[in-house]
Amino acid sequence: MKNENYEGKTGNHNHKTAKHRTLTKEQIIFYIKRKKYCALKEQQESGRPLSCEEKLEEEKLITDLRALILNSCIREAEKILMRCHAAPEDYFEIRQRLLNKFYEKLDEYDPLPSPPATFFNRHFRETISDYLSENKLLVPQHRNDSSNYEKREH
Repeated sequence: MKNENYEGKTGNHNHKTAKHRTLTKEQIIFYIKRKKYCALKEQQESGRPLSCEEKLEEEKLITDLRALILNSCIREAEKILMRCHAAPEDYFEIRQRLLNKFYEKLDEYDPLPSPPATFFNRHFRETISDYLSENKLLVPQHRNDSSNYEKREH
C-alpha cells in the first residue's frame, strides 16, 4: 500500500484537475486515518504482531473509516430499496453486502483524487444492483415472463 505525503494538495498527477486542488474534509480525515491503518497493516504483514493497544487502534480506525462512508451510503441504499418495495430482510442483507464491499475495496481507495463517497458509492450501487437483480426485485416483468414460460412448458 502506498502512503503518499499529505501537504494539503493532491499529489496525483494522473488526474488532470488534481494537481492543485484542495482536499475535502472527508478526504483529509480518510487520508490520515487510512495512513495510520496502512502502517499497522504493513507492520502486521512484515511479521511483527500488533500489541493490544495497536489492535485497539486498528479496530478504531476501521470503525471510523467505515462510519465515514457507510452512513451516507446506507441512506442511498434505503432510498433505492424503498423504490423497489423491498422486504425488511433485504435491508439487512444489503447492509451486510455493503460492509463486505467496503472491506474489499478499502485498500484500493486512494483519498487524494476524489472524496471517499465518490469512490465507494460506485461500488455500493453495483452491489445493490447485483442484489436486486439476483432477487428479482428490480424486474417484476421478468417474474411474469418466467411464470409464462413455465406455463407454456406444461
